[in-house]
Amino acid sequence: MPDTNRRHESNAPGPLFVDQDLCSGCKTCISYAPKNFKTEESEGGLLAYVFRQPKGDREIAACQKALEQCPELAIGEEDDKPKATPRARH
Repeated sequence: MPDTNRRHESNAPGPLFVDQDLCSGCKTCISYAPKNFKTEESEGGLLAYVFRQPKGDREIAACQKALEQCPELAIGEEDDKPKATPRARH
Protein backbone atom coordinates (compact mmCIF):
# COMPACT_ATOMS: atom_id res chain seq x y z
CA MET A 1 0.00 0.00 0.00
CA PRO A 2 1.46 3.39 -0.96
CA ASP A 3 2.50 5.60 1.92
CA THR A 4 2.30 9.40 1.63
CA ASN A 5 5.43 9.65 3.78
CA ARG A 6 7.36 7.96 0.95
CA ARG A 7 6.02 10.30 -1.74
CA HIS A 8 8.59 10.96 -4.47
CA GLU A 9 10.23 14.37 -3.87
CA SER A 10 9.48 15.51 -7.44
CA ASN A 11 5.78 14.66 -7.13
CA ALA A 12 3.49 17.57 -7.99
CA PRO A 13 1.46 18.84 -5.02
CA GLY A 14 -1.96 17.24 -4.85
CA PRO A 15 -3.68 13.99 -3.97
CA LEU A 16 -2.08 11.62 -6.54
CA PHE A 17 1.42 10.38 -5.69
CA VAL A 18 3.99 7.63 -6.27
CA ASP A 19 5.58 5.82 -3.33
CA GLN A 20 9.29 5.90 -4.14
CA ASP A 21 10.00 2.76 -2.09
CA LEU A 22 7.46 0.68 -4.04
CA CYS A 23 8.05 1.98 -7.57
CA SER A 24 10.11 -0.29 -9.85
CA GLY A 25 10.34 2.21 -12.72
CA CYS A 26 8.44 -0.05 -15.13
CA LYS A 27 6.69 2.91 -16.80
CA THR A 28 3.25 1.29 -16.75
CA CYS A 29 1.84 4.55 -15.37
CA ILE A 30 3.35 6.50 -18.26
CA SER A 31 1.76 4.16 -20.77
CA TYR A 32 -1.69 4.97 -19.33
CA ALA A 33 -1.23 8.63 -18.35
CA PRO A 34 1.74 10.20 -20.16
CA LYS A 35 0.41 13.70 -19.47
CA ASN A 36 0.74 13.11 -15.74
CA PHE A 37 3.62 10.72 -15.01
CA LYS A 38 7.36 10.91 -15.70
CA THR A 39 10.40 8.95 -14.58
CA GLU A 40 13.82 10.04 -13.42
CA GLU A 41 17.07 8.26 -12.65
CA SER A 42 17.83 7.55 -9.03
CA GLU A 43 20.52 5.55 -7.26
CA GLY A 44 18.34 2.45 -7.48
CA GLY A 45 17.26 2.94 -11.12
CA LEU A 46 14.22 4.61 -12.62
CA LEU A 47 11.46 6.00 -10.41
CA ALA A 48 8.13 7.38 -11.56
CA TYR A 49 6.42 10.43 -10.15
CA VAL A 50 3.38 12.58 -10.83
CA PHE A 51 4.66 15.70 -12.56
CA ARG A 52 1.18 17.09 -13.15
CA GLN A 53 -1.96 16.36 -11.17
CA PRO A 54 -4.84 15.25 -13.44
CA LYS A 55 -7.33 17.81 -14.68
CA GLY A 56 -10.52 16.97 -16.48
CA ASP A 57 -12.37 13.70 -16.84
CA ARG A 58 -9.99 12.10 -19.36
CA GLU A 59 -6.85 12.70 -17.33
CA ILE A 60 -8.56 11.61 -14.12
CA ALA A 61 -9.72 8.38 -15.83
CA ALA A 62 -6.23 7.78 -17.28
CA CYS A 63 -4.59 8.25 -13.87
CA GLN A 64 -7.14 5.97 -12.24
CA LYS A 65 -6.30 3.30 -14.83
CA ALA A 66 -2.56 3.81 -14.12
CA LEU A 67 -3.23 3.43 -10.39
CA GLU A 68 -5.19 0.21 -10.98
CA GLN A 69 -2.63 -1.29 -13.38
CA CYS A 70 0.56 -0.47 -11.46
CA PRO A 71 2.19 -3.89 -10.88
CA GLU A 72 3.93 -2.68 -7.72
CA LEU A 73 0.85 -0.90 -6.28
CA ALA A 74 3.08 2.16 -5.92
CA ILE A 75 0.53 4.80 -6.93
CA GLY A 76 -1.63 6.24 -4.21
CA GLU A 77 -4.26 8.89 -3.84
CA GLU A 78 -4.67 10.89 -0.68
CA ASP A 79 -8.22 11.25 0.45
CA ASP A 80 -8.59 15.00 0.78
CA LYS A 81 -12.17 14.74 1.94
CA PRO A 82 -12.69 15.27 5.66
CA LYS A 83 -13.29 12.07 7.56
CA ALA A 84 -16.50 11.72 9.53
CA THR A 85 -15.83 11.53 13.23
CA PRO A 86 -18.05 9.07 15.06
CA ARG A 87 -20.12 10.68 17.78
CA ALA A 88 -19.77 9.42 21.29
CA ARG A 89 -22.87 7.74 22.64
CA HIS A 90 -24.11 8.91 25.99
